[in-house]
Amino acid sequence: MYILVAVIVLVVVFFVFKKDGGNSANAGFENVSAEDVHSYVGNDEYQLVDVREPSEFSGGHVKGSVNIPLGTVLENLDKLKKDKKIVFICRSGNRSSKAAKMVAKEEGYQVYNMKGGMNAWTYEVEK
Repeated sequence: MYILVAVIVLVVVFFVFKKDGGNSANAGFENVSAEDVHSYVGNDEYQLVDVREPSEFSGGHVKGSVNIPLGTVLENLDKLKKDKKIVFICRSGNRSSKAAKMVAKEEGYQVYNMKGGMNAWTYEVEK
């Protein structure tokens, strides 16, 4: 009997972790790599949103990205396009994951976080 209960618990845990990539904090959005984002540059299916402060953004950002600082994301939802896959970017991936989590709670957005942020970006930047 105990073995059956243990198996059921393991199956449930497996499916819960599989659903969100093993990190329940990421529910509602997916992490993507800097390499993935590099392939999205210039692709009209994606909207790249840098959530760093303007001074950080002006120091160098992913080509084609727009700057909407983290503290203003929810008040700027009208600038986020529901018909595109929205990729949030920051310095390390922390602020962008917060932005992704906030926007994922809103209806109709496909949300992604660039894991590692600009620290993981090894490509040319736009200034």
